Amino acid sequence: MKHIYVIAVAGALGLAACTQQNTSGPTVYDLSLYPMCEEVEDASTATEGCVLTQEPMLHALLVSSSEGTTEVQIVAGGEGGQLIQEASEASSFIPTLADLNGDSQPDLLIPLMAGNVNTTWAVYAAGPEATYTKLGEINGIGWGPSATGLLAVPARSSAASWAVEFFDVEPGGLTLIATVETAIEATGAAPTCRLIGTPVLGAQTLEEAQAQYCGDPAVAGIWTDGPPDDPATK
Repeated sequence: MKHIYVIAVAGALGLAACTQQNTSGPTVYDLSLYPMCEEVEDASTATEGCVLTQEPMLHALLVSSSEGTTEVQIVAGGEGGQLIQEASEASSFIPTLADLNGDSQPDLLIPLMAGNVNTTWAVYAAGPEATYTKLGEINGIGWGPSATGLLAVPARSSAASWAVEFFDVEPGGLTLIATVETAIEATGAAPTCRLIGTPVLGAQTLEEAQAQYCGDPAVAGIWTDGPPDDPATK
């Protein structure tokens, strides 16, 4: 599938030049005047703005950034719809799209805070008729599917240790199912792994759950393949 990315980070002057006020209806946007997001280094350099979209979306997202705030304007058929606003300490970072729940619809992730390694993201699920619902927040260096279909989010704790959270992505929000900590405690030693916190066990014993999550490629692969890339740093 070919993915087409465009981002919109509109400054006040750029947005005014590319929109048309309609006193009897929604604002009309001419998205053809915005560049592709691949041409934008970061949100602060997109003085004229850009647009974010991805197949099979039939709408676009116009993202405006100011110090401390990120706004995402949904644009369908050239007309403005839902407006999403997030207080953000990483407003220069561009939001991203990813299918987090396996429904083939790109969900929206807005960076809220970028640390030296990990990034905090607000997660919005794509809904019907060009709408989005906030599910919660995740923090890590990236994300990806687990072997059992959960959302795995690895976060670096130190140079030799990681915490990986496993979420169930549900219409009503993100449910934390389990968290594991994996580390290399000595040079040349094999990595250790254990469940931390209070996992949702279901019919499993604690030992069975620990074996499942510690053996998941999202955990074991950290030491062999490396963690997934953080989209905020791309």
